Amino acid sequence: MFAPAHMAIGALAEEGLKNRVPTAAVALLSAPILDNPLLWHAPYPWPAGSPAIFQFLPHPHDLPSILVLVALVVLTIGVAILLRHYWWGMLWAVSPDIIDWIILRPTIGRSPIHDLFSRLSTPWGFAVEVTLIVIIVGTLLWIRRAKAMNEQKDKPMSDIGFRMMSLFFRIRDRFINPKKQLQKLVIREGQTLLDFGCGSGSYAIPAARMVGQKGMVYALDIHPLAMRAVEKKAKKEGMTNITTILSDRDTGLPDESIDTILLYDTIHMIKDKQALLKELHRVVKSKGLLSILVRHMKIEDVLDIAEKDGQFSLRDQHGSLLNFERG
Repeated sequence: MFAPAHMAIGALAEEGLKNRVPTAAVALLSAPILDNPLLWHAPYPWPAGSPAIFQFLPHPHDLPSILVLVALVVLTIGVAILLRHYWWGMLWAVSPDIIDWIILRPTIGRSPIHDLFSRLSTPWGFAVEVTLIVIIVGTLLWIRRAKAMNEQKDKPMSDIGFRMMSLFFRIRDRFINPKKQLQKLVIREGQTLLDFGCGSGSYAIPAARMVGQKGMVYALDIHPLAMRAVEKKAKKEGMTNITTILSDRDTGLPDESIDTILLYDTIHMIKDKQALLKELHRVVKSKGLLSILVRHMKIEDVLDIAEKDGQFSLRDQHGSLLNFERG
């Protein structure tokens, strides 16, 4: 298989090619034509003793091979231009050609890699070669997609990191009473509240007092230690209206079941923010409230994210506290 097809396959493996699949298909299908031994018949071999590099070029009297070589060069340049955003993939894929023709042939007078491909220059051999390429490229794309999906998932911090954060919050709560922050919202007895990213329960516990025994607070966090901390505090105070949820995003709650959602000092830690807001939009009631306490992000960025696609609209703002209504 010649350089254009190699390059197309390399680009395909690197990026998936997206809208450039036709280009890869053209380059791939051109390979059996250019690699046809009837075209590279070389009826005019170079004289014995000619420099090995000459073997890379067709003899001046071999017009068919010269035309094929020109077509190969044009096609290679064309594919390189069309796939110019995928240089690393193309370079990786064309490396066998570079090694074979630029290094091995001038030095040892043979092209072992090309000879191997030549043995596959039959209909069945080419079918086997293409099948192997499809398997290899498919595997690479699957690995890439799995890696991308894994990168989108949020991961809990270390246990030591969580314990240090909890200690900081314990000290902070002595100076900044979380209940005063919650009093800026309209939280009534009997309501259902979701504290997303509850941590050690700085807001979940006072919120549970505000909704009373007729209400319910769902405390969600990605870290198991957060669940243990909230459950321990709730048990100490005899609270039965707090339910913990260990999750990175999906709440598992019914549609339109939450009156108020707290997203306090958390949104900056979420990788896929749109997916999170989509889930919060699903569970909040039609006249419900999404309250975001912004830290470590620009307020303008949070507004853009929350109001995108009309999911939420800003109701009021108290400094870095943004209260949104369901759109």
